[in-house]
Amino acid sequence: METVSELLLNILRHTLSKSPIQPQSFENLSEEKWWLLFRISAKQGVLAIVYDVVSQLPKECQPPRQINVQWALSAEAVEHRYKLQFSGAKWLTDLWSTAGLRTVVIKGFALSKYYPIPEHRECGDFDCFLLDDKYEEGNILAEQNGAKVNREWYKHSQIYFRGMMAENHQFLVTTRKGKKTKALNRDLVNMLNGDMSPFDETSILLPPVLFTALFVTYHSFSHFISEGITMRHMCDWACFMKEEQNNFDWSEFYALCKTYKFDRFVDVSNAIITKYLGVELYNKDVIKESPYTNQVLNDIFYEDAKIFSSGKGKWHNRFKLITNMFAYGWKYRDIAQSSSITYMFRIISGYLFKRENH
Repeated sequence: METVSELLLNILRHTLSKSPIQPQSFENLSEEKWWLLFRISAKQGVLAIVYDVVSQLPKECQPPRQINVQWALSAEAVEHRYKLQFSGAKWLTDLWSTAGLRTVVIKGFALSKYYPIPEHRECGDFDCFLLDDKYEEGNILAEQNGAKVNREWYKHSQIYFRGMMAENHQFLVTTRKGKKTKALNRDLVNMLNGDMSPFDETSILLPPVLFTALFVTYHSFSHFISEGITMRHMCDWACFMKEEQNNFDWSEFYALCKTYKFDRFVDVSNAIITKYLGVELYNKDVIKESPYTNQVLNDIFYEDAKIFSSGKGKWHNRFKLITNMFAYGWKYRDIAQSSSITYMFRIISGYLFKRENH
């Protein structure tokens, strides 16, 4: 019998690539395993998109009523949060647009649009970037219109309004880590030139495809190194690649990934989405194999090194970041092609000397 993790992967494969799913796989599933599948789906950030499949199973193959009801309500909450975020983001970006500020969405809506049901991609906050160095002007405008702005963190402000939070990015990456991260920030900002299309008839601009490819890679890589990732990160990459794999220059993308040591992470991501999520990658130059595939997949499902979503405060986060560096040294050595000591030195020196300038 399939493990619960294998069941989850098969559901995601069916959702993302329309591969056939066998209802009988669920027919004799115990209540304990149904609860486990529900909890793993929630932990992996894919609760709603898994329920899209579970809810369509034949009645005799669906979970017990209590689980079904809780799952349905949880999926509805994901959809409600998405709509709330969309409404709030529209209000904020319309406010900025009226003042002549242009807002680019990074992550979030820029990725949800690739999902079968965009509202079922779990979103955290509205991450955005104001073009033409309008970062502080955006903060002030938000404050003048009733929002609360927290400027404690150098990388982005936190804007609280209408029951949600937006992260207004001054920098796209953590530039305090040294010259390479500053260079990466410049490369990403330079990509945000030229015409960009709006998201869903709003004032929110969608970034160029190459920007999204590099930024999503950076973001997932950073989370993987520091605290681990979930299947939602892999689903983001899978949905994005299904639609856009032929719409950016792979040689330029790979060159950038090699420069910033993301190349092994990209390889393992491509291996996971092709082998386990059924995505077909057609470009002959795309690498679809990695010796670290199983190790990374095991880390996704069975390790729990969360930091920033723990809610335990910044000093706990900093201590946990350091302990994770020693506990998961293989990530730095094998994937980041560096060492945990080097990373630690960059982080500590960055905090001490506040080296965030462009």
